[in-house]
Amino acid sequence: MGASRRSKPEQKVWKALSDSACLSSGFLTQEQVGWKKLFPNLLRRGESRNHVDFYLPTFQVIIEVQGAHHYKPVHFGGDKQKILAKFERQAKRDRRLKGLAKATARRVIELEAATLPEHDELVELLNGLLL
Repeated sequence: MGASRRSKPEQKVWKALSDSACLSSGFLTQEQVGWKKLFPNLLRRGESRNHVDFYLPTFQVIIEVQGAHHYKPVHFGGDKQKILAKFERQAKRDRRLKGLAKATARRVIELEAATLPEHDELVELLNGLLL
């Protein structure tokens, strides 16, 4: 997935990660922060593939930037049954990712896209979660 295909919230998190103490101290390099593009099969088990937004191998941390559709059925078109079924599939994928992360000793940090703080506060939040 190229840079133009990343969501604005994902771009915001990447910028904050790039400015965080983790990277600026040299403890973590930009090459060590995996994008979906770099780690599409990070948690592959059998035929199941789970994409992650960010993977920080030094910390064994997955960062997911979650849109509203991860928390409630969201109407993007279609009938109510289809919307509910889509939400249930998303919830199942999210549970599977968390289970696979736990099974492989990785931690999942979920950031709600709609409530991401501004840059400086986001850098501080990420440093607090990672350091």
